[in-house]
Amino acid sequence: MKTLNLSLLALSLGLALNVSASGQKSDHPPSPEERLTRMKADLGLSEAQVAKIKPAMEANAAKGKALHDDTSLSEEQKKEKVREIRKAGADAIMAELTPEQKKKFEEHLKQHRKDGPPGGAGGGGPKGGGRKPGAKSE
Repeated sequence: MKTLNLSLLALSLGLALNVSASGQKSDHPPSPEERLTRMKADLGLSEAQVAKIKPAMEANAAKGKALHDDTSLSEEQKKEKVREIRKAGADAIMAELTPEQKKKFEEHLKQHRKDGPPGGAGGGGPKGGGRKPGAKSE
């Protein structure tokens, strides 16, 4: 169900590409540890930065799971909450980065928004999933 995948995929914070160690696309988002490992390599994070960012990423993952499990919210409400969680997560990460790292991180976010997460579930893009008017949906 796309609604279920949306909540979890959106937590990638625009950095991870949902690719497993074997290079195959995965049906689940990467764990906070996997995302942090990738960020460490891509951005050159120090151990001190990792120690500060990791709790924020874990908290966001927990919020995403809770949102995923919440049956009281409509799909639109969940999408809005996902946007809020993603923004808060990105802000928490940005607060710990150097100016150089921030630039790289912003480039990753822009690329992820442009390409969209795997599975077609969006969240950070334009309303309507970025489809052109009149385009057929899946």
